[in-house]
Amino acid sequence: MRNKVLPILPALAAAMLVTSVQAAGEQTAASLHSAIVRGAHEEYESSVRYIETKRPGDLLPLLKDTVLNDGDMERKDRAIDALSRYPFRSVSPLWMDLLRQSSSFPVKKRIIDVMAASDDRRVVAALVEELASPFSTVRESTIKALSKLGDDRMFPYILNMARNADPIYRVYALEAIYHLYDRRVGYLLRDLLKDENKSVRYYALKCTEHNNLAENMPIVRTLALSDPNWEVRIKSIELIRKFRDAASIHVLLRALTDMNRDIRMAAALALLEFRSPAASSAVSAQLAVEDDDAIKELLIDALIATRNGGGFRGIERVLSSDANVTLRIRAALACGDIGDARAISLLMPALSDADYRVRAET
Repeated sequence: MRNKVLPILPALAAAMLVTSVQAAGEQTAASLHSAIVRGAHEEYESSVRYIETKRPGDLLPLLKDTVLNDGDMERKDRAIDALSRYPFRSVSPLWMDLLRQSSSFPVKKRIIDVMAASDDRRVVAALVEELASPFSTVRESTIKALSKLGDDRMFPYILNMARNADPIYRVYALEAIYHLYDRRVGYLLRDLLKDENKSVRYYALKCTEHNNLAENMPIVRTLALSDPNWEVRIKSIELIRKFRDAASIHVLLRALTDMNRDIRMAAALALLEFRSPAASSAVSAQLAVEDDDAIKELLIDALIATRNGGGFRGIERVLSSDANVTLRIRAALACGDIGDARAISLLMPALSDADYRVRAET
């Protein structure tokens, strides 16, 4: 009987040793985790240095749980920092799981920043899903990360968002296109310039402007002339101004007579920069009937810039009867700056102006 018992003892001792080592390993992971998320600064630094050299796999689930479920943001941050000490490629599936499963936008942003620094394109599949995040900071971080990683797999996802029936996702697609524009999505942007939703059209104009897409100007001219939304029309006029689109002069002259004051203002600003003598007659005609002082001043300046009074109808009206003394003075100065002999006859009545400052400029 004794001989039968003796062989059992080494096996039992070995089993107890294995169990002891396993327990110690589990305790080590638990101790490390505690030091990382709750320890003093020295404990924390010592623990992350240990991670960098030993890379304990049994700690990963504990850190993941902290990132996803702990209610304290500082502990989450510590856990994310500890995870970042592992070689990224060895734990990239864990990072992708964290990004998909987290509902916290600060956490998502931290994870995306780590992914961007990794230079590992395997994460693109998880990143592109965040282009549709309801949190703007998450979308912005995602766009920056995708821009750095530069992987074409993002474009099909952007295309799907651009075709979504919900306009908010079409705007999200345009946010991505704004920063990640590629000629291959040029047709898509042109389609979105014609979208039924005004916010989508407006953001498509911003994309056109940011990426210097002068080839979209035919559509922009149409929007400036006839879009039902005044903000879209103004943005379109601003693009005409930016691109100095000479083919759009007729659009600006139409806009200059619009009932909406802000549209007229945008058109006047553009015409001032265009300095087109061919537009002077229409500018003068609008000056003669314009009721907004700021726009009148721009129109006078536009005539001065072209050295063309456009028949002087507008300047004559301001000089002879405008209630604003400053504008009458500006009109008198314009007569001299333009240097046209026809302006002399306009100055004669101004010598009798009720304000001495007007008389002084004639």
